[in-house]
Parts: sequence; structure tokens; C-alpha cells
Amino acid sequence: QQEGWFYSTHLAGNWLLLFSSSRSFRENGFSGYARDKQGQTPTPAHTTARMVLHIFRGATSTFSGSATIEEPLMGSSSILTTCRWDVGANDALQITAQSIMKGGRSWVPSFGKANDEMDFDQDKASRVLSKCYPIFLDDELLVLRGVLRSAIFIFIRDMQ
Repeated sequence: QQEGWFYSTHLAGNWLLLFSSSRSFRENGFSGYARDKQGQTPTPAHTTARMVLHIFRGATSTFSGSATIEEPLMGSSSILTTCRWDVGANDALQITAQSIMKGGRSWVPSFGKANDEMDFDQDKASRVLSKCYPIFLDDELLVLRGVLRSAIFIFIRDMQ
């Protein structure tokens, strides 16, 4: 049997975020748009209450693939972020946002280092899962630890 989370048959599928200890992640979500820019405090109805991480294995590689993250917003709208996942240094799970879609609009996420422009909420939010360490993975539970050891993300298998 090969060692490492990236060999696990349990990784692919839909994962529902159950809990995050990251305050900025709870407030901004993954896309950075979980709350409006006027600073309204988010409520569970339009933050990560139903955030789903969909992980797909690459066709030719065990070590990379695609992912989408669905985040609910106030009302019935949601934001869909398409991502790429890779195995990084020290066996980290790296999730990199590639595009954000809401309604009929689509745009590339901002990365302040790349273009000298910064939307601090969005830039910080989209990096929060950019390097995590899977500390537990089975058929029903995925637990990730962020670079900051206090940042924990608990996902359960989404059966919907």
C-alpha cells in the first residue's frame, strides 16, 4: 500500500464544510465575497454554511486535479470558484483559485503579488486553502490544517 493522502481513494468527491477555526475564512469565505464590502457581519445563511468542495482526480496523475467550491450568498445566489489542486512541498494540499463565477459573470481572482493591485479580503480569502495539510481522511471525514496551526477545516462527505 502506498503512503500519503494523495493516494487515497477517499479524496475525490464532494465535501461539505462543517467547521473552520479560521476567522477570516468564516467572514470572507473562499472567494472573498461572502460578505458585502460595506462590512456587514455575515450570518450563517450566506457564508460557509453550505460551502461544498468538489475534488476531481486528474485523468493522468494521482498528484493533481481540479476542484470547484460552491459558496452560498444571501438569498438564493451563490459563487462558484473553479480551482486546481496539487500536491505541494511536504505533502501539502494546494488549492489554487482559477476563476470565480456568479450569475452570468466570470472573472479571474485577484492575486496582489501578481498585478500590484490588491483586494485584501479577496486575496487573503483565496489563499487560505492554498496550502493545507490533510491530517485525517477517510470515507466520511476530511480534516485539513492550515499553515497557521490554529486554522483547522473540517469537511464531511456531502451525500446530496
